[in-house]
Amino acid sequence: MKRWKYYNSFKYYRAVIKEDEYAFWKEQRDREAQNLYKDRSTRICEDEYEESDEEEEEEAVRANSSRHEESDSENGEDSDQENQENDLGGNRDDHQEDEPDADQDDEVALTDLPNAIVISTVPIPQIPRSLKVVETLVSEVPRSCQEALRAQQHGSLALPRRCPGIPTRKFSSADNETHGSRLDDWPIQVVLENPTNPDNWFVFFEGWASPDNCEEDELRGEALEVGKMRRNFLNVIEAAEDDSIKELVKQQRNIRDAPKFFLDYLDLSYFHSEIHQEYGLGTIIYISLFDTRPPQLKYTTVNVMEAEIYHHLRRAYPNKLFDELVRINRRRRIRHDLTITGGCENEGSCVCNKLFTILYGITGAQNLQTLPNGLIDLKDFNREIQRVAIECSDRCKCSLNCPRRRLQQPMSFPVIVFYEGDKGFGLRAGRRARPGEFLGTYTGIMKKDNEEDNQSYVAGLGIVSKNLVIDALNVGNVFRFAAHCCDPSAVFVEVHSRRNESDLLVPMIAVMAIKNIEFGDEITISYYLKDVLENIPDDQETIDCL
Repeated sequence: MKRWKYYNSFKYYRAVIKEDEYAFWKEQRDREAQNLYKDRSTRICEDEYEESDEEEEEEAVRANSSRHEESDSENGEDSDQENQENDLGGNRDDHQEDEPDADQDDEVALTDLPNAIVISTVPIPQIPRSLKVVETLVSEVPRSCQEALRAQQHGSLALPRRCPGIPTRKFSSADNETHGSRLDDWPIQVVLENPTNPDNWFVFFEGWASPDNCEEDELRGEALEVGKMRRNFLNVIEAAEDDSIKELVKQQRNIRDAPKFFLDYLDLSYFHSEIHQEYGLGTIIYISLFDTRPPQLKYTTVNVMEAEIYHHLRRAYPNKLFDELVRINRRRRIRHDLTITGGCENEGSCVCNKLFTILYGITGAQNLQTLPNGLIDLKDFNREIQRVAIECSDRCKCSLNCPRRRLQQPMSFPVIVFYEGDKGFGLRAGRRARPGEFLGTYTGIMKKDNEEDNQSYVAGLGIVSKNLVIDALNVGNVFRFAAHCCDPSAVFVEVHSRRNESDLLVPMIAVMAIKNIEFGDEITISYYLKDVLENIPDDQETIDCL
């Protein structure tokens, strides 16, 4: 058997499921499902889409099914691997035959995952193992979601949706006799509060449109925790808003009166969280109190680039090895503050601050230092000055658990994408965040800056790699939803980070909290420096400050 990874959740996750491993999955799911009610008498949400354009939907489903069937018939298991390689979730075969010890660190497992995706129609010689090459960018249902994939093939309920990587079919009550005999095999997708009974929850299973009822003491694991987080967030919104919003919150709690795209938001939350799980990232919950279509986004946890940008980064000066940089600069008198330790667990061998001095010392940027607890030291922080954080690599001879490798480790910060009315979608905190804490990274298409492009979701790189930007307009992750605020709760930080010096240095933009962010608070960014905002002409259209 190939490598399995376990997260503290309600099922096991794996990139590709082989037929001979089905028994293993069944055993794990049996343990979680054995206490669940088997009665599927409660049926709702199935008529939500009855008035959809069935002809258009069926045509899309047939096209999708035929593509998979043709690929499967021609390529067999090789096709499974090819489809897997094109998955934006970063799913990828570990190429290891022995099952590791159950207590293997998640940090070690993360080293097998790509830290960027390169789009290329021609082979790239000597591509680093830390990258994944695909011919086209495709969003697909995560391969670990076997019940959802089964419903996509056989489900009778067609959903008129166009969300990349989200299934367009589910099983309904009409499929119970034919496909419902494997109840004990179904993973839980989400649990929702029952407003009439606080000790009872509605349970949605993966691939099914209708929920069951279950008592809270019969539920456990991450599914219940996510359900409680959703309930608590609605409590926050209900307490802060006016009576009209409170009525909408009430409808959100009563799934029989839920908004039009209720199932779409549940699915978006689940499948994007599944993608996050593989990288050890936090849960995502999407919520809209209105009949608003969910965002259409190709979801990726890592940056995506064309081959041209890959070659640009490979030739870039910061990509050179540390010892080579020292040789190149041997005639320069490199000075750095020896009193700065930077939080590395192996201070005597850490080269991060020397690397900053060589590469970025003349830029005037802040050299952000890591504290032993993994937070960034904000003692002299100035958000009006450019900043960069240097993370350790194998050259520092520290472990993957080093505090100065924060972006190379699991970051399980949960977030809520909430529709804020006229402001559009915003980003809320799923737990308390501390100043100096990295919440995640801003991902998208890495490309050369072009002012003629839509700049709505563009974040620029000015230190680690000049003249490049990350565009999250159509491809990206949840941090694209962070709204602008002149007094923000978080900032962008350019990060120089790679696990090994042999890896390609892919510049990253981290989102870092600069003040206490409480559960349910908005995560906001100031997308403009203060002097830029002060010099905007009065007649020029601008965005409103929160």
